[in-house]
Amino acid sequence: MDPPRYKQCSQLQVAGQVLLPTTAVSFSSFDGCILNHIQQTKAVILTPRQRNVRFSLIRDKPSGTTFLTIAIHHAFCDAFTRYLLERDFMRALDAPDDIQRGPPKPWYRDFAQYLKTHQDDEKAFKYWNDYIKGSTTEVVCRGPLGPTREHSILTNSMAITVPKKYQVGLGAVIVTAWSLALAQHSGLFDFVFKMGKLGRSYPYPGLDQMGGPLLATSLFRFRLTDTEESIQRILRSVQQELASHEIYEHGLKTLHSSGLPPVQSFVNVKLGTHTMQPTSIGDMTVHPRPDLESWDVQLPTSIYLEVAQELSGTRMKMCYRSGHIGHQKAQLLFENFHDILDNIDGEDFGVGQLIRKGKPVDNMTCESSCISKVTNPEIS
Repeated sequence: MDPPRYKQCSQLQVAGQVLLPTTAVSFSSFDGCILNHIQQTKAVILTPRQRNVRFSLIRDKPSGTTFLTIAIHHAFCDAFTRYLLERDFMRALDAPDDIQRGPPKPWYRDFAQYLKTHQDDEKAFKYWNDYIKGSTTEVVCRGPLGPTREHSILTNSMAITVPKKYQVGLGAVIVTAWSLALAQHSGLFDFVFKMGKLGRSYPYPGLDQMGGPLLATSLFRFRLTDTEESIQRILRSVQQELASHEIYEHGLKTLHSSGLPPVQSFVNVKLGTHTMQPTSIGDMTVHPRPDLESWDVQLPTSIYLEVAQELSGTRMKMCYRSGHIGHQKAQLLFENFHDILDNIDGEDFGVGQLIRKGKPVDNMTCESSCISKVTNPEIS
């Protein structure tokens, strides 16, 4: 792609995507290594007056490939926004005169204002408070969590088979496996963690065309009263539980409100998002490269688990704070989660078999010297 055409398409995309038109945008093209560019972009610390959206066309001569990157600093977007940006850029390449036609797209700002006036935060708080009563959020580490800056990342990929005979979705399989891995890690059979999922089910016009931080969050309570209960019943129970809170799934801010106890585990199941296939336009073939996409996640939880579908399979990433859970325990927890996923589609059996198959984890006390090792009497 020649630089003038790239800049024209990028400018049309900026004008047509309501996520970008009011943002300061820069355009550049140069020769270089894509991996070096990604690392340099991640290290950027913006100063006043610098543009916080950067379109770059990088000609990686050794690989014979030209890459287009879009870096959006100091902003969060959900996975579906990537699809919207890809789609608009392809339209600008294919038919630049048509991209700005059609009805105007909705603004995320208007949607946020709509939620502010239509959602009852007090009612939601009471609902979640009643929902978690009698359970615990201390599923990773017992005791007050002190500040810690260090975080580490574990990644893995695998093909996950959804057991058709159980009639459940992939999301329910993943959440069940994570719950059982946490049960094996903690020795608890009643605990709470936070869930994130695509937040586009709200009845608001044009939500399927809107870019922005459309992540819905809810709490998930896992309860196991009998380890001999069949895995089939557990999977169906989890699926029903996941679908039961939609009216109270608010944004990140609501569940961070004071009053609810801090949650130690956050699970982001990024399923059902569109993945663009390689597409030919004129003399070019455009290949999406989500594998080069990078998100640095630093949430106020001990563990962040992300599961996403890619063309090559299902990718799992676990970020953890080593001051709250040591490296060895984190590795064991991640391996047990992987093993449970690998065995969950077998013959129907008591769920206790999956928990017992996991590798043993020592006590659950926090490992950082900055953390008070106080046992919660409710779960000791």
